[in-house]
Amino acid sequence: MRNGGGYYINTCEDYAVVLDLDRTLLKDDHTIGELTKETLLEFKKQGGKIIIATGRAIARSKKYMDEINADGLVALNGSVSYIKEDMIAQTPINKDLVYDMIQHILSIGDVFMSLAYPTRMITNNPKFAVPGVNDFTDFKEFSLDEIQKLNIFTSKGKELLAIDFSSYGCKVLTNDANPEYFVVTQSDVNKMTGLLPIFESLVINKENAISFGDDYNDIEMLEECGIGVVMANGAEDVKTKGNYITEDNNNDGVGKWIRDYFNLTK
Repeated sequence: MRNGGGYYINTCEDYAVVLDLDRTLLKDDHTIGELTKETLLEFKKQGGKIIIATGRAIARSKKYMDEINADGLVALNGSVSYIKEDMIAQTPINKDLVYDMIQHILSIGDVFMSLAYPTRMITNNPKFAVPGVNDFTDFKEFSLDEIQKLNIFTSKGKELLAIDFSSYGCKVLTNDANPEYFVVTQSDVNKMTGLLPIFESLVINKENAISFGDDYNDIEMLEECGIGVVMANGAEDVKTKGNYITEDNNNDGVGKWIRDYFNLTK
């Protein structure tokens, strides 16, 4: 929209913002900064769309969705897509290959692992087992249907990365903040593939989507959305993938960038 001074103001109703959670939208204490929350709610009030794109499952994302009145959620690094709480798409790991892959991973030793299904998890780490939410397993017998993601914690990263995950139809992602944490998903899954069915459902042009991220699992959406914004606390390699860099997650980087771009007040 052109204002009286002759230059263009970006109107919220034309745009969607896509927000990674950890180390992006969330501060290190796992809360949303007040300026960021107020800015997002004003953005939404003025007609914008809000989508969260995270490695978390919906159970660990819902309270943040409610806080900022998000329209959609990409969960488990793109494996599952939701409009509000309704699942509209999923891309699980091949159930004919996943059992052998898991046994291969366990064979390297010193591996704690959890498997993420759309609404629950199982783990071989008794410290994090929660009955009915994150059930304990020895990985000998478990459901092979709808496994979306593997979370792996191991000191043997070199041995893990030597596994040919492509032979199982999968890929492995590293983590800039924790070199002993790895994620395995189906090979062609990423946050951008998870966003596409949401964009279609909400009639969003990806050129009008602004994505915010900090780590390697955000790269595709930072590159393919119309605007990619990387946090100052993000991985150095990832900072080259976006169009802008904003302040860090503990200083309302998301809220300040949106406020300035759309000329919103505090």
